[in-house]
Amino acid sequence: MDFGFFYIQGRWERKLYFKKIFLLGLLLFIFLHLFGGLKSPIKGNNEYPVAIWQTNIPTREKLKINDEFIEEKLSIAQKYALSNKAKLLVAPEGTLSNNFYFSKGIKVNTLSGGFRNSNNELRSSLLGFQIGDKSFTSFIDKNRLVPIGEKIPRFLDSFSRGLSAVGGIQPGYDSRFFDPKFTPPLAVAICYEISDGLEIRKAINSGAKLIITAANLDPYPAKLYNQFLSLARLRSIENKKNNLLVSNTGPSGLVQDDGKIIKLLDYDVEQNEIVFPNFSSEKTFYTKFGDKPILFLFILFMGLNIFWKIN
Repeated sequence: MDFGFFYIQGRWERKLYFKKIFLLGLLLFIFLHLFGGLKSPIKGNNEYPVAIWQTNIPTREKLKINDEFIEEKLSIAQKYALSNKAKLLVAPEGTLSNNFYFSKGIKVNTLSGGFRNSNNELRSSLLGFQIGDKSFTSFIDKNRLVPIGEKIPRFLDSFSRGLSAVGGIQPGYDSRFFDPKFTPPLAVAICYEISDGLEIRKAINSGAKLIITAANLDPYPAKLYNQFLSLARLRSIENKKNNLLVSNTGPSGLVQDDGKIIKLLDYDVEQNEIVFPNFSSEKTFYTKFGDKPILFLFILFMGLNIFWKIN
């Protein structure tokens, strides 16, 4: 719409068919707003308690912590989840070490950030554990990696420990659709994959009913936290989906399908909390058509501009 207003202003300044362009732009503006307003919302299930565990353990520190300590902490998070009748526990990016193995079976369905081996390559993933599992039974790998910080060129493999906290990882498939079977289908963003609106939109078109964003945002500045939260809210508004956020030091909480923050935990503290996300099958105009309408309007205005110049 910004382009449309800019175009109208240009025509007005040059006194070129201003009334026609203004009326056309006004009609398009009214139509798009009426279309959005007439769409009735479809409410999801707000009786699905989910436990989130904000670990307050940066990845570099976690590498110095043994698995027994993490398992003990996760056991506490599970007890909290069970005491609040949670159906799912979610932990942030990088929480579990490579191919983490529980000495005792998981007591509540869990999605946790962690690492896994695939064809002798290390992947950062969101790992799924069903009740009774000692190792993960489902996963989705991180696709968008930070150059040098995460993804290391192969010729630098021998130096990777000095360049990356985990020694370098490799990307997974670009699809963000994840169906662990013990939850409704999900659109998953691991850290700054939240900026990839196209892939999240594709995942929702594939049947995802909730966005889950697992991140590791320490030791980054507060400005980056705010940017991350803004992107998370944007993805919710675009697709009218709740966005469940779980980061190691924050932001963690729940964003409503209209971008409103329902719950946000304090930064830089370990905390367990229960949230009630809605699972919704609704698809917005943007979810269905993406940027095509904007491209259409751009071509239309450009065509009109050329037509009136010729005439």
